[in-house]
Amino acid sequence: MGNRTRKLKRFFIRSLNTIMLLVVGTSLTAQNTPISIAFFPEGGKLITGESCVVGFKATNAKGEPITIRCRIVDDKKNIYGEATSFHEGRGSFEILPEEGYQYFLTSTTDSVEQSFPLPMHSAKGLALKLSQHPQGFQFEMANHAETMEEQPVAIVGAMNGRTVFRIEVPMGKPYFRGLISTASASILSGIM
Repeated sequence: MGNRTRKLKRFFIRSLNTIMLLVVGTSLTAQNTPISIAFFPEGGKLITGESCVVGFKATNAKGEPITIRCRIVDDKKNIYGEATSFHEGRGSFEILPEEGYQYFLTSTTDSVEQSFPLPMHSAKGLALKLSQHPQGFQFEMANHAETMEEQPVAIVGAMNGRTVFRIEVPMGKPYFRGLISTASASILSGIM
């Protein structure tokens, strides 16, 4: 969760047939202090048995970012780690979802513990994993579909409403690796 997590904080993308930003949020209220947590799983979805970096953003009732310290736990009260928001309410943690478990982010404010369910994980779907590379990010994509569908798949990065890269994935490949170069002047700092 250390350095690697911090370097990925601004690069959340989603894979399906096209990559898009996915926001899954849950709001709870405690002592008239509503806190909302939005989750951004790397690749857009938690896949059972695949390690995933999950970004999050914590906001107050006015939608303003807040700093939180939290734990990642499962429905059986096992603790998987801790995380802290490190910039404008945003933070991240890594998790390896296992079948038969549901996961939560818990935070204590004003002596009241609040629990926010992470998006449900699935045994099927596309998993996308990013890691630092001197020229940008290396990606690994794993297809956990029941059948390898013969349809075109592409990894697309978009910032501020415009496409900054597109990588075609060869059809029928259960695993695919490549490099996303950030040396291009069209890729600026921010959320992709």
